[in-house]
Amino acid sequence: MSARTDEITALMTGAAVAAGQHQRWVTANIDTAATFMGVSISGGACRAIAPKLRAVEAALLPLTAQTLGIQTVSGYQGPDFHGYHSWGLAIDINYVTNPYIMHESGEGALDAQLWPVFNRISRFLITTYPDHPTQDSIIPQLGTRATNAPAAYTALRVENEAMKHYFALMQDGAQLQAFLNTNDGQDGYRRAFASGRTAGAPATPDAAFVQRQMEHDWTVLTSRNPLPAIVSAAPSAAVPHPTQFQSAPPVPAGVDRPFDGPASQGSPLLVGRSPLSGYLDLSEDLVNALVTAGFVWGAVGFGAESGDIMHFDARNITQLRFMDGKTIGDFNAAPAAWNRAHP
Repeated sequence: MSARTDEITALMTGAAVAAGQHQRWVTANIDTAATFMGVSISGGACRAIAPKLRAVEAALLPLTAQTLGIQTVSGYQGPDFHGYHSWGLAIDINYVTNPYIMHESGEGALDAQLWPVFNRISRFLITTYPDHPTQDSIIPQLGTRATNAPAAYTALRVENEAMKHYFALMQDGAQLQAFLNTNDGQDGYRRAFASGRTAGAPATPDAAFVQRQMEHDWTVLTSRNPLPAIVSAAPSAAVPHPTQFQSAPPVPAGVDRPFDGPASQGSPLLVGRSPLSGYLDLSEDLVNALVTAGFVWGAVGFGAESGDIMHFDARNITQLRFMDGKTIGDFNAAPAAWNRAHP
């Protein structure tokens, strides 16, 4: 049982700290049979957010979980501290296929590796597109300069498709060369690789160099997914041995790359989580309905730690009440007070 969750629960309720306090709150407030769009919420959810979940379902009619592509929903995550999940005030939708792609707390060293990869993919494959007005990736800007959920969603959707295309091209040297022979490919190469934009890149399009860089970028995004079968591009003066590439530098213990499982579980391989599949399969209708109802989307709502694509929480629906009459507004003050007492 986590002492931290006991202490935060005591701060919220105004009671003296006692062992098992959080668990008693959970027993009173968590509906273990909770559902969303007819899908069981793993771990259950706080009864306080049920009216808002029902409002989202009504707004989405006649759409269903199947038409929206909802595969899994998880809520309460046990007695240890997992933010709003520890009180059943957050849900994760399609956990495997919508990872936390950047800006996790304490992962600055990984972010320094990630942002050049996201920018390279965006510059290489996104030309002029009304939903993606800049050449650079929106991902490093999530929660700081990119805070509008609908606008972020549309840009992320464009980048998600670009990522899938990027790593599909990586697999086939001939297709990559054919793309580089097109005007779009040559323009993309100039934006993403030439003139020092990628270290060591030749001035003119070089399929072997691009493919080798793609393989390196894959290892930045995941340490568990093995490289897929690759047909190498023809050797070039810059890359005489296309099958040889440098993997990403290591990251500190406890840090998980976005397409790996959680570091707390040893960063396992998660079947279905792969750069080839992208990082966003939530529908626009679903995201907009949840945000309109007041839920915070983790992709843009965590400030400088935004990037959690799967996550929606009720922190801003402050008037909702727990079984003891306390509100989410009361809860929001408790973790902040705990953090001040434990600098």
